Amino acid sequence: MGQDGLTIAGTGEPGANIRFYSAGGQLIGTAVVEVDGSYSATLEPAQTNGQPLIVTQSDAAGNGSLPTALTAPDLDAPAVPDARVAVDGTSVVGIGEPRPSSTCVTHKEILSKAI
Repeated sequence: MGQDGLTIAGTGEPGANIRFYSAGGQLIGTAVVEVDGSYSATLEPAQTNGQPLIVTQSDAAGNGSLPTALTAPDLDAPAVPDARVAVDGTSVVGIGEPRPSSTCVTHKEILSKAI
């Protein structure tokens, strides 16, 4: 998948139809496999936040493949976290997006890191 979240390329059976679906089952892109076995598709809307996707292929005879899972790149920055310094000044607590790391800094030094 391209780093823009809009384009995706791959290989398949020449003449086959490739379909891309969101996790909710919405069709978000299609492609026809070229004679050399390659395809390229544009996804709409762009998939830029680590969304799970499903890809299928069907040939001219109507034979369908099993679905293949794919994960879009995570290009969206997380929202600003909710962070508060504890009353005793020794820790910071808050809520943020799951899985990214957080770093507490002063204007010149790193105080701590959390994942």
